Amino acid sequence: MPFGTLKTINKSQKNIAFCLLDGAITAASLLAAVFFSEASVPFGLVLFIAVLGAVLSYVTRFSTVSTLKFEAGDRTRLIIFMLVMAGCLALLPLAYDDVYLLETGFLMICGGALAGSRLLPGYFLKRMNRISTRPQRVLIYGAGQTGRYLASKLRLGDTFVPVAYIDDDMTLQNAVITGLNVHSRSDIPKLVQKKAFDHIILAMPAMSQAFRIQLLRELETLGCSIHGLPDLGVMDEHNLTSNIAPNNQFLNRSPLDPVLPTAVSGFRAQNILVTGAGGTIGLELCRQLLASSPDRLVLLDHSELALVEAYRMMTSLAPDLEIVQVLGTVCDGKAMSSLMSDYKINVVLHAAAYKHVSVVQQNLVSGVANNVLGTNTLAQAARAAGVAQFILISSDKAVRPTNAMGATKRLAELLVQALAARPGPTKFAIVRFGNVLGSSGSVLPLFTDQIARGGPVTVTHPNVKRYFMTVEEATGLVLLAAATSQGGEVFVLDMGEPMRIKTLAQKMIESAGLKVKDAQSPDGDIEIMITGLRPGEKLQEELCLTEGLMPTQHPKVFRTQEESLSELSAARVLSDLQAAVSTRNEAALLSVIERWVERPAEGLHVRVGE
Repeated sequence: MPFGTLKTINKSQKNIAFCLLDGAITAASLLAAVFFSEASVPFGLVLFIAVLGAVLSYVTRFSTVSTLKFEAGDRTRLIIFMLVMAGCLALLPLAYDDVYLLETGFLMICGGALAGSRLLPGYFLKRMNRISTRPQRVLIYGAGQTGRYLASKLRLGDTFVPVAYIDDDMTLQNAVITGLNVHSRSDIPKLVQKKAFDHIILAMPAMSQAFRIQLLRELETLGCSIHGLPDLGVMDEHNLTSNIAPNNQFLNRSPLDPVLPTAVSGFRAQNILVTGAGGTIGLELCRQLLASSPDRLVLLDHSELALVEAYRMMTSLAPDLEIVQVLGTVCDGKAMSSLMSDYKINVVLHAAAYKHVSVVQQNLVSGVANNVLGTNTLAQAARAAGVAQFILISSDKAVRPTNAMGATKRLAELLVQALAARPGPTKFAIVRFGNVLGSSGSVLPLFTDQIARGGPVTVTHPNVKRYFMTVEEATGLVLLAAATSQGGEVFVLDMGEPMRIKTLAQKMIESAGLKVKDAQSPDGDIEIMITGLRPGEKLQEELCLTEGLMPTQHPKVFRTQEESLSELSAARVLSDLQAAVSTRNEAALLSVIERWVERPAEGLHVRVGE
């Protein structure tokens, strides 16, 4: 059978073909043994051996052995095959002078021929591939255990070949590990000029998010093709390339312009506070702000580790800028007031929030305390300090919410809108957008992990749809809103049509070089499993409460003017929330939400007391 034909038939047909092939090999091996032993056997015995070989091939699953690789499990199948064959021959009443010579010769010829039937096609295919296609040269970032294992896996195939390591550990630099030289990061530009490699693979699983972003930015400026590292347990040449393509390949629209001039120039010589600076949005906000040359950048986060990583990243990117790291929470009113006055803050970009639906769903009191009361505390401190601009980063889940997280974001919006309506020095605005591709805890890294593990990819409902944007787009919109805000707006990005999550899963599986396994393709690689809607999950999110959207100076950015609470109503909401949080009264919190937050017909799904 021609090698090319094997790629066009399904697994069942391949198994049948190899069963017949193995039967023919066993029969031919018997005839060869007869020839060398100068014995003679009846035709019936030859036919019996052929049938026995085909049956054993199927029973031992030797017919499933790939022609591209011959692993330990495959050798075990061959040994079992030959042991059973030897046992069957021992039971046959063969009346020859030298039966032992005949049987031994047969087993040796048959075993070698069966192994060769799997090894030789793969060998010749690899040789032909080497002649027709130059292997892709890979630079491995990380010379630790993961990087070394990666190098060994790459050497098993012919698509990629490791050429060197990069490592930041000075004790490893200039050493030779597993036959490959270890270079420092500063050597990468010289290696690029020499065209010494085609791709870089990041082989450091423990790499922090801040360091990863910094490294990616640095490598992208050199024009390097950067790969993420999939699950090592299932790594092969297909899923190895699953992270090469940019996140925006999954969007249902053209990406937003990467540079928004008004946004870049709007923060020059300003003292800027970014809350939640260690998160996905916060880090990118800080990075983009560096281009506007602010006077001072203040990073606030309640996580010490996230804060340290964000600070290291920013100081390495802008060593001459004054960057301040503040460990704390927006719920601390005195600390926030001191922060505003001590660092003479002009602009507040509020990205700190509990955003994971399932977490806030089971921790309503903490969600309200941080997302609602914390936002109000920060906003009041900014207003009292005379801060020029305050931008609340919100979510499409705040529009007619069905879950606790969305409800807390909507309450935060209402309190900020109420402040925006009051006279004062601070211009308050809200930026509302959908899901951010690749952010921590989002669907993209979840699907990537599930695909790397061989599936299934889990989707809650076949018709669930979401709006998506990249982190660069989201932060660009935030900065544009801050630079153009007149106060009181809710800014919304035109994100095109929402995408079905199932379609996103299909695209990600296909981008990894795999096929979706379903009723139409039972021999596919990865199955998409429908798990059912979770409590509080909508089939489709909304972006605004009103129908009309007003244009801004950017064609893909709109604003909506929505009704807000009066000063008296906002004070009552705030008082009721504070009382309920102080007594940890979830029923009272739900009562406030149900009174003031507009919800869809199905209502809010929060289980009190859990």
